[in-house]
Amino acid sequence: MASDAANREQYAWIGPYLDGYLAVAERRYDDAIAAYQRSDLERPHIRVLLADAYARNRDRENARLWYQRALEVSTGLDSESVIARPIATAWLAKNR
Repeated sequence: MASDAANREQYAWIGPYLDGYLAVAERRYDDAIAAYQRSDLERPHIRVLLADAYARNRDRENARLWYQRALEVSTGLDSESVIARPIATAWLAKNR
């Protein structure tokens, strides 16, 4: 996708998202956090994944911040909001 100039900008978030996903699978949470931060942080799902990586890295303060930020942008009925909203709400309720 990156070789096609028309798609490069639109899909630039996917590479860092996949890097972060793989880093979490390998329990490399610092790498996952860095990768997700290079992705599209306006997407609710990416914010939830970033929050989860912080939580797995035992950084509750940043996890709480990013779950809250995920809620802030999860206002619609789009698929990302519908998935992100209950995950963020549940984590925040459990980790007051």
